[in-house]
Amino acid sequence: MAPTTSWRKYMAGLWSGLAGGFLVCFLACVVSGVVLALQYRPMGQVADNLQRITHLIPYGWFWRGIHYLSGQACAVLALLHVARYLSQSLPGRAGAIQWARLIGCLALCFGLLFTGFLLQGGQEALLAARVLTSTLESLPLAGGLFARALIGEGDTVFFLPYLHHCVF
Repeated sequence: MAPTTSWRKYMAGLWSGLAGGFLVCFLACVVSGVVLALQYRPMGQVADNLQRITHLIPYGWFWRGIHYLSGQACAVLALLHVARYLSQSLPGRAGAIQWARLIGCLALCFGLLFTGFLLQGGQEALLAARVLTSTLESLPLAGGLFARALIGEGDTVFFLPYLHHCVF
């Protein structure tokens, strides 16, 4: 009986620490993102720009690593929060507003991860931008408008994702 009680206390402590862990990771992501945003240029050769940030700017590799790892940790902690929320099966707990907030924040988190992936500027990022653009354009009515609002065209393909990534 005692091991079950200690396990439950451990899990309760772990679950309650998710919010604090998310906040620490989020603040690390914001601080490192501000440092990187001052050096990043979303026009032209983005991959060369990232090489310059990583290898020529002092501690650029460190800031990129902190930004990447803290962003990934935020996504994992957000998913764990959703799992905790879904595991609590209290009657009437999940109202429409709570669901909208939960799904909206999770979508924002993964949208930030996706725009961060696009900002790497490699061939994979260009292909991902093309897939997202064609998927959005296939939506009826306002699909083309959404595609133009989220992803740029031509030489500015990285500018709008950069703007969205920094603003959100």
